[in-house]
Parts: sequence; C-alpha cells; structure tokens
Amino acid sequence: MPAPSPTISGLRTAFRHPVPWLAEVAWRWVFGAAALALLSGTSLEYLDTLPVSGGELLFLRSRQPLLISRAVAQILAGSGQRLVFAILIAAVASSLLWLAASSLGRIAVLESLLTTGEVASPPARSTRSNKSVLRSILSLNFLRLGAFLAAIVGFFGSAILAGFASTDANPRPGMVFLLFVLLLLLLYTLWAPLNWLLSTAPLFVLGTGQNTFGSVSSTVRFLTGNLGAVSWATSALGLIHFTLFMIGTAFSFVPLAFAAVLPSWLVFAGTALMALLYFAAADFLHVARFAAYMAILDPPEAPAHQLAAPIAPSPRFPAIPSSDDDILSDIPGLLPPEPSLGS
Repeated sequence: MPAPSPTISGLRTAFRHPVPWLAEVAWRWVFGAAALALLSGTSLEYLDTLPVSGGELLFLRSRQPLLISRAVAQILAGSGQRLVFAILIAAVASSLLWLAASSLGRIAVLESLLTTGEVASPPARSTRSNKSVLRSILSLNFLRLGAFLAAIVGFFGSAILAGFASTDANPRPGMVFLLFVLLLLLLYTLWAPLNWLLSTAPLFVLGTGQNTFGSVSSTVRFLTGNLGAVSWATSALGLIHFTLFMIGTAFSFVPLAFAAVLPSWLVFAGTALMALLYFAAADFLHVARFAAYMAILDPPEAPAHQLAAPIAPSPRFPAIPSSDDDILSDIPGLLPPEPSLGS
C-alpha cells in the first residue's frame, strides 16, 4: 500500500499532535483579543473627545432617523483629524503587536511540528542561535506586513482609479463597479502568491537554518520542484477551509433568528461561540498545511507489512531460468530442434 497523500498526512499529524494546534490558537487568539481591546479603547477615547451639546443630545434621544443623522453629522464635524490620528496610533500599535506575536507563535508551532516524529527523517534541524532565528522570522513577517499595507493602499487606489470612469456629466456606476472589481482581482493575484511565499518561508528557517532571503529562495525551489503536490495540498485544504467558512457563516445566523425571544447577551454569546469554533477550525487547517508541506519535503515511508510482496511464479507459467547472456535460445525447450542434415 502506498504512503498516504501529503494532505491526509498533514491532517493526521495535526489531529494526532494537538500541541502545535494549541500553540497556533494561543498566539492568534491572544493577538486578536489584544487588538480588539486596543481598538475598543482607542474608539472610546476618540468618542470622549467629541463635544455634544444639549440640542444634539436631544436630537439623539428623539428616535427620529433624520434628527439622529443630523446630530451625528454635527458631532463629527471638524473631528476628522483626530479620527485619522487615532486610526494611525491603533494601526501602528496593532502592527507591532502582530509582529511580536506572529514571530514567537510561528517558532513555537514549527518547533512542535518538527518534533512530532511523523516523518521518516525530519529535515535537518537548524543549528543557528535562537536570536538569529527570531531575527529571520521577524524579517519575514515584516515583509508580510509591508505587502499587506501595500495591498490596503492598492485597495483605496483601485477605488480612486475606478472613479475616473464616471463623471458628473456622464455617470457610469456600472463601469465603475466593474473596473473596481477587475482591479481588486489583479491586486489579489499579485498579493496572494507573495503572502504565501513569505508565510511558508519560516519552515526553512526552522528546518534547515536558512536566513531571511535564503528561506525565500528555498521556498521557491520547494514550490517549483513539487508544484503538483504543493498545489494539490494547498487547494484541498483551502477548499476545506472555504467549506468550513460557509458552514460557520450559516450557523452564525441561528442565534440571530432567536433575537426576538432570547436575551441580547445570549444572542451575542451564541454568535461569538460560532465565530470562535470557526477560528479554531481555521487554525487547525493552518497547522495541517505546514504538516503537509513537511510530508512533501520528506514523505513517510510505508510500513514493512504494507510493502508489496514479490509475485510468486504461476504453476502454469514456470519461471524462466536465467543464463549468462539471457538469450532465449540457450534455454532448452523454448525453440524447436533444428532439422538434421539427412532430412
């Protein structure tokens, strides 16, 4: 029986060894909770700086949409500079937090995977110091962060460029939307491979001791040398991820369906639980992807009892004895006897 596919091997490794998955969950959820707290605190501080007069407060309590919108517009008037400043502070703080959490978390996850013993002979372990390994992982994540920020800038740039297709004299909203979608597809086509490359490169930093650019080069060689296996494993796990996303989205609306009869805190708790379950499953698949790549780098050997046994010769077709020069005529009985001279 042949060895299992890298996708099956990766899923099996992630299921049998929960420590890498728990490490992935830990660093991602800690970062998410800290970023959410930072965003909430920044938003509250920004709202505290907004002046609210008595008339505006009266409009807000009127429960009339027109009056409420006018009050909000008056409150936010002139506060755009403070809002931009608050967003910049939150973005810089979240970026620094993500760099630290993702680097330490990725090292912990890959170290756990490399010690699972699921492959026949794991890749050569890195002999570099912990400081140099951390520096390389930080550099890779810094490049990923730069690519992500460039994609955000490209998103707003696409919106601006698409807006040029329509004018006040000749409005064409359909053309604007189509152009915006095409620009987004082009942007994603450029960003997604780069993000995959930089997110996979830490495997070679921990496994083979490569530096920042050496790990990127090793990842490119790994992809080009195993294009079929890598594409299949990535696509299969991506399809599973998409299916889980659709299922999680559908189940997240179940608590909202009972919003009229259940307390609001219970509806919120149910929705949050569905989201956490989806995030945990996504982290599991992320670990399985790295395990699948390890299986491609060093596929596990099939057990001895699963190896194909030699085929025994059939009694109807006896084995042909070998000769020195393997000429069929040397084997008696295979060719008819030559006619005698007197015949």
